[in-house]
Amino acid sequence: MLAAGGWHGKRKVVPAALLKLHIYGDHRTPQRLTAENIFRWFYLQTAIDGVSPKGARRIGTLATLLVTFEEDVVIHTLSVRSPDIQLPVYEVKDF
Repeated sequence: MLAAGGWHGKRKVVPAALLKLHIYGDHRTPQRLTAENIFRWFYLQTAIDGVSPKGARRIGTLATLLVTFEEDVVIHTLSVRSPDIQLPVYEVKDF
């Protein structure tokens, strides 16, 4: 019913949302510093290990951040930045 337009009113749309996280350089869970119009966020860190005759060796890690909003947000530009490190290459997906 919802996919067929079953809402009786129009959904509220807000101009922006904000999520600030402190992401550590190890395996600790990120700490939320600030959140506005954020319903839930989920952070997944995946380790990539290679195995050779010398044993297992950490090749790298991948981080995935999924964010859901309380209210719909007008999409403009997503800004990802850090005040203290040079960020690795990242990609933003929008569906």
